[in-house]
Amino acid sequence: MMPKTTTIQNEDGSTVTVVKNSDGDTVATTQQPQALVIRSHHGTDAGAAFFMGMIMGAFILWLLQREGRRRRHRPDAQVAAGVHDVSRDEVAALARRTATLEQIVTDPAARTAREIDALR
Repeated sequence: MMPKTTTIQNEDGSTVTVVKNSDGDTVATTQQPQALVIRSHHGTDAGAAFFMGMIMGAFILWLLQREGRRRRHRPDAQVAAGVHDVSRDEVAALARRTATLEQIVTDPAARTAREIDALR
């Protein structure tokens, strides 16, 4: 009769192989230990979780830095357009005031006096 082989897996993950002869006597036993793995209390691989956390943290930091650089080097189009419109209005107002001052300075005094009296 052939020897009977039984393989048992323990709770810790190691395996034990038992070989018995036809009389039921144990002929040989072998034990294979579980591979060394550091596990947290939740049963997950702590090293892989830490590594993934570091990768995700680095990625988030990179995204924040990229967004900051983008905002610093390229002003928002709406803000730039608003500043441009304000500047255009200010330049137009200053041009009107300058034209009025030039007219006052270059006109003869008698004509300026008449225009002032006409406004009263």
